[in-house]
Order: sequence, then C-alpha cells, then structure tokens
Amino acid sequence: MRTDEGTVPTLLSSKNGEWPVRDRTACPFAPRASIVFAPDWDDQGDYNTNLVLLSGAFDEFIQREEAENLDMLVVEVINSARVKSLVQFVGLFRTILEGLAAHQDGQGANLFAEIESPDWDFRFQDKDFFVSTFAPLYPESHSRFSHSPSTAFIVFQPDSSFDRHHIHSAAEAREKITDFVERTFEDHGISYDRDLTTRHVKAERYVKRLSPSHAPVKWWALSR
Repeated sequence: MRTDEGTVPTLLSSKNGEWPVRDRTACPFAPRASIVFAPDWDDQGDYNTNLVLLSGAFDEFIQREEAENLDMLVVEVINSARVKSLVQFVGLFRTILEGLAAHQDGQGANLFAEIESPDWDFRFQDKDFFVSTFAPLYPESHSRFSHSPSTAFIVFQPDSSFDRHHIHSAAEAREKITDFVERTFEDHGISYDRDLTTRHVKAERYVKRLSPSHAPVKWWALSR
C-alpha cells in the first residue's frame, strides 16, 4: 500500500505483470486478460488480518473494475502446507469464501443458498464472480496446476469480464468457443475436462477434480 503524498492508497498491485499461471497456461484468452493482485493470503498469518486486507481489495477492485476493464482479482496463497492436498485445500478455500461472505452485512448465512443451481456464483457487494483455483496439488498436465511448487492462486473473475470478451455461457458461439479452448489445451498436452465444463453446475468447477474419472468436488459440503 502506497501512502506517499499525492498518491491514492491502494491494496491492489500488478506484481510487475508476472503470474506463472497466465504465462504458462494453454488458455487462449489468458494473455489478454487484465489482472490485478490482492494482498497475499498468508496461511501462517493472522486470519482476521488476511480477511480485512482481502475484503478491502475486493472493495477497491469493484470500484475500479468497469472503468479500467479489469478481468481478474488474483489472490496468492503463501506459507501453506494445505495447497498440496485436495482435501486440505478445499478446507482453506471454503474458509476464505465463508470469511468474505460473513464480512458483508447479512451475506454470510446466504453463501451456500442455491449453490447447486446452474447459475450460482460467488457474490461480493452484489457483484457476481466466477472463481477458479490453481494449486500444486494437481499434476502438471492438469489445467489447474499452479506452476508454482509452494503456492496456490484463487482467481475471482466478475461476470462483466465474460460479457466484455463475449465468452459468457449464453454467447451464441459458446459451443465453438468450448471446442476451440479444448483443442488448444489438448495441443499443449493439457487435459481439458469438457464434461465438467459443460454438464455440471458452476460451483463444481471452482475447485476442479483431479481427473474426469473422479466425482466433482463439492467443496461447500466437505468439512474444513
């Protein structure tokens, strides 16, 4: 956060544009995405401090998102042994989303309401976000591998970003877009779980299963 005279304090940063997921992913839309970073979530640090900083970053992101065409708010999870186990990572992820929801007046109790409906998304200040998670627990051939041996990333993408790039679920060319993305991933030797992407509710794509042979991850129903 900069507080020099004449400079507006900010909780968001660019991290010099460096993010291993975007740099190495096969996703054809990632290179042009406008990304900002929230303060790191330090899993060995104080929970309330982490939560206050992250909530403040959300507030700022929402204020700036439309004017600056921001596509993603990225949270890097550091100092955590939980990023290498799917079960433990699910607990961490759920804790963060529950904390964010509870931090909003009257929102906490409604976080999981209708979560298994097709169009449910995480909501902060009446703005819907699709959430993607990337972690070292996945194999390198998985689309959600974090390309970092000790850190995970939680990515919040507002619905307005999908609309801006014409890749939302109701887009006329949605099936062609899916075909194109699947081919691109496969050309790079990365598995693309088309069944999960096209036939399951959004919430089951937040934390992806390890392989198509596994059941979808219902992270909201698992114990922390």
